[in-house]
Amino acid sequence: MQKPRAFLTLLLFMLACRSATTYDSHRMSAISQLYVHLVLALGEHDADYVDAYYGPPAWRVEVKAQKVSLAQIRADAVAVIDALQAMSRRGLLSGDRG
Repeated sequence: MQKPRAFLTLLLFMLACRSATTYDSHRMSAISQLYVHLVLALGEHDADYVDAYYGPPAWRVEVKAQKVSLAQIRADAVAVIDALQAMSRRGLLSGDRG
C-alpha cells in the first residue's frame, strides 16, 4: 500500500507547489476533483487512508458505488500526473508570466 500512498503524496505536493500565477483554472479544478476521488477510492481499499473527508457527500457515495480497483486508481493517478506535466510544459503551472 506504500506505493499508491507515495504516488498520491507526490501528486498532492505537485498541486501544492504550483505558483499563484496564471493557470488553466477549469482544467486544474477537474484535476483536483479527480485527485479527491482517487484519495477516496484508495480509502475504500485501506480504511486508515482517509482520516476525515469534508467534501461533497455525493462524491463519497459515488466512489463507494464505483468500487474502483487499485490498478485503475494507479492508471488514473498516472493520467493526473501526465495532465499536470502537460500544463507545466505549456507554462500554465510555472511562475513565468512571460
